[in-house]
Amino acid sequence: MFRISIAEPYSYRVLTLALLLWSTAVPAWGQIQGIVTAATDQQPIAAAQIRIQGATAAALSDSGGFFSLDDERPFPFKLVAGAAGYYNQALLINDSTDLNNLLFELAAIDTTIVADHPFNTAGQCSGCHFSQFSEWRTSSMAGTGLNTWVFDLLNGEGTVGGSGGFVYQRDSVHRDRLPNSSCSACHSPVHWLSDIENAGMGDIHAPNQAMEDGVTCEVCHRAYSLAPDKLNWPGVSPEALTLLRGPQVIQFGLLGDADYSNATIMRPGYNPLLRDTLCASCHQENNDHNGDGDFEDPGSVPHETTYSEYLRYRQAEPEGATQTCVGCHMPATESIGYCSFSNVIRDPGTIRSHELRGTSADYLENALTLSVGVAPGGVADGSLQIMVGLNNHGAGHAVPTGIAIRNIILLVEARDAQGNRLTQLSGDTVDAVGGIGDPAQGFFAGLPGFAFYKDLASGEERRVFYTEADRIAADTRIQAGETYFNTFAFALDQTQKTDDLAVDVRVIYRRAFYDLILAKDWTETGLGAPLPEREAPHFGTLMERDTRSLAWCDLINLDGEAGIALSDLQILAAAWQQAGAHPFDAEARVTVLDLTAMTNCRTPAQATGGSSAP
Repeated sequence: MFRISIAEPYSYRVLTLALLLWSTAVPAWGQIQGIVTAATDQQPIAAAQIRIQGATAAALSDSGGFFSLDDERPFPFKLVAGAAGYYNQALLINDSTDLNNLLFELAAIDTTIVADHPFNTAGQCSGCHFSQFSEWRTSSMAGTGLNTWVFDLLNGEGTVGGSGGFVYQRDSVHRDRLPNSSCSACHSPVHWLSDIENAGMGDIHAPNQAMEDGVTCEVCHRAYSLAPDKLNWPGVSPEALTLLRGPQVIQFGLLGDADYSNATIMRPGYNPLLRDTLCASCHQENNDHNGDGDFEDPGSVPHETTYSEYLRYRQAEPEGATQTCVGCHMPATESIGYCSFSNVIRDPGTIRSHELRGTSADYLENALTLSVGVAPGGVADGSLQIMVGLNNHGAGHAVPTGIAIRNIILLVEARDAQGNRLTQLSGDTVDAVGGIGDPAQGFFAGLPGFAFYKDLASGEERRVFYTEADRIAADTRIQAGETYFNTFAFALDQTQKTDDLAVDVRVIYRRAFYDLILAKDWTETGLGAPLPEREAPHFGTLMERDTRSLAWCDLINLDGEAGIALSDLQILAAAWQQAGAHPFDAEARVTVLDLTAMTNCRTPAQATGGSSAP
C-alpha cells in the first residue's frame, strides 16, 4: 500500500497516487477503486463509506484510505463518499474510464457550537421529508415530551390520579438539590437544552413547540459524537453528547450518499454513530446517587442498561448473526424516494421506517419463544409436571429492557375438569411484583410462574424509583440469547384420575409495576392509548401463550404405545403392593384405585378379548 507524505507538493502527490493505482491490475467491469483523503492535508481517511447514490451496496475505505466497490449501474451515476467528521462528496461517473483512480477529498465539518442557536423544528423538516415526518409524528419518540406518566412521576400533574404513589418533587431524597431531576434530557431534549438548570419538563398544560416535538429530528441528525467515558450520562447532556448546534446546517445520516447542499437548508454528512451508539445517550444511564452531577462515579446505580445489554449481545453472537438498533427498530421499507425534491431513485430496502417502534404488540410477540412440555411419563410422584422454557431469541437486549418499572409475568396454570386450580407442589412462583390480591383482578403474586424485572433498592426498601436506588437488589430479566427454564409440579389425587386436565401458560408484559399503576390510577399509557394492564383477562400485553388439554389416560400410559392396552395393565399389576414400585408415586403402593382408573381408560377395541385386572 502506498503512503503519502504531506511534505510532498500536492500535484506530485496526486500524480504518484494515480500512477500507483494505475499500476495495479485494471479493474474488472463493475469494480470501482480509489482513495479517500482529507481536503485540508490529503491524509487518508479510514472507514469512509463509499456508495453509488441510491444503491444498496457500499464499501469502507481501509487504513490507507483505499476502497474497492463492486457494483454495476448504467452510466452515468454518482459515487458518494462520506466519513465521520466530514461532509459528503459526490463524483460523477460518466463511463468505464471513470471507474478507477478516483480521488475523494472530503471537507471537515464545521464543529462550531452556538449555545442558543435554534434547532429546526420537525415541521420545517417535513417540507422535504414528509414521509419520514409522518412516520415519526405517530411514534413514541414524538410524544416523549408530553408523556403523562413522566409528569406523574416527576410532579404528579400528568393525570387526575398522578399524585398517588411516588412523586419525585415531593418524595425524592434529591428533590431539594435537583428539583427538576434530568427526565427531560431524554424526554424533551430541545426544551431541556434551552435552560438546563431550570427547564425541567415544562408545563404540560401549556406546552411549547420543543415539548410537543419530543425527541425531534435534529436530536439525532445533528448528533456529532458521544463521549465513550460518559455513556451513562442522561440524554443530551453536553458533557457527553455533542450536538452541532450552530451555523453549519449539517444533517447526518447512515446512508451516506446524499449530496444535496444548500447553505441555508442543509449539507449532508455520514455518521455511523446513528447505527447504534447514539441510542446510548438515552438508553444507557446511571442515576446520580449523591446528586453531585457525576453519573459515572462509584455508587451511581445503572438503571437504564439497554445499550450495554446490546453490546453483550453483539459480542456473544456469531459474526453476521446480529442486528443493530436501527436494523431492528427502524425496519427497511419498500420506498424508493426519500426527499420530495430529489430525483434520486433508491433501491427498495435502503430507506428505513421512522416509526421507531419498541413495545408495540408485534415486537413484544416476537421477543421471546415459549416452549411447554409435560415431563416424560406425564406424571411422577403423584404429580403433574410441566416443563416451561422461555428463550430470548428476538431481542438484542434483555427482556424486558428500559426503565426498571417494566416487568414480565410468567403464569403457569393447571386446572381440573371443573376449572379448579391444581395445588402447586414445586416450581417458581410470582413474587410481589405481580400484585397481591385476587387473581381475577390482575393480582398474580403467589401464583405458579415467575416475574422478570430489575429490582432497584434503597436500604431495606425494594422496587424503588431509579433516582432513589443505592443498589440493584436482583435482576431476573432474560438477557439476549439466554433461556429461563423451570419445572412446575401440581398435585393429582385419585378423584382427578378420570378427568381431563387443562394447562395454560401465559407470558404477560407490564409497562409498570402493578401497584404503581393502581396507585396512580393509570387507565391509559403515557401517550394516551388504552392501558392493557387494566383489562381482563391478562391485565397486560399477552406476549406468548400455550394452552393444551391433557387427558389423564394419556398421562398414565406406561408401555410407550398409543392408548391404554393390556400391556399397560400388566406393567401396573407387576408393581402390585410392592414398596417403591409405584410408577407415578414412589411413596405409595399400587391399589385397586390405580388399576380401576387405568381399566377405565381402555377403549372398547382394546378391551375386546383382554383379561380383566387382577
